[in-house]
Amino acid sequence: LVSTGLGTMLPMMRDANQITTRVGKAVISSGVVGQFAPQIAIGILVGHANPAAAMPYHQPLLALGLHLLFFVLVGGLIWGISRFGIPPFMMRIQSATLDTGAQWAVIFQVALCLTFVFIGELLGVDRAIGAFGAGLLSRALMQHIPQHERVIIDRKTKAVEYGVFLPIFFINAGLTFDLPGLLAQPAAFALIPVFFILKLIIRGLPGSATLERPSSWRE
Repeated sequence: LVSTGLGTMLPMMRDANQITTRVGKAVISSGVVGQFAPQIAIGILVGHANPAAAMPYHQPLLALGLHLLFFVLVGGLIWGISRFGIPPFMMRIQSATLDTGAQWAVIFQVALCLTFVFIGELLGVDRAIGAFGAGLLSRALMQHIPQHERVIIDRKTKAVEYGVFLPIFFINAGLTFDLPGLLAQPAAFALIPVFFILKLIIRGLPGSATLERPSSWRE
């Protein structure tokens, strides 16, 4: 109930020009905590039964250590980027391929995301957290790119994100959804409105608490 599909909310908020408003900032701040905190807690307390991972069985202390290792890795890379910037040869390649078929910057960001999802899988970290770590690194890298190139790369990356990965997510969610199982249990189906109301309360109250004061009833 506490998790939030922040990735599905951002496109709608961006289309409505709400990202930079007080409501948008409140939704994003509470949504980040509401989405990733439960996933981290589940990963630590429940674990991932993944034989290929570093933690094939449920070991909370090991899971905590692996999560901390992942965050230290991301934090260390962000510190290194902020301290030393981007290597000059990478900047030259990026500028030279910005309007060509090579599209180095876009390919690099996609590869970065897949790499950290893979690293997260090995460490028993949720895929969404791995992708989130890649996003933090990408944002740190973008700070060292000229403004005009940053705008172009951001636009192209969003096209890949919302035109490819987000539809795949929804298609996969629809294909794996057990609709016959839900319809076979009328009691469970009848609880959908109850969970909807609980969702509004559990996510709405913390979201409203992060809103800057004073605020209107509409906000």
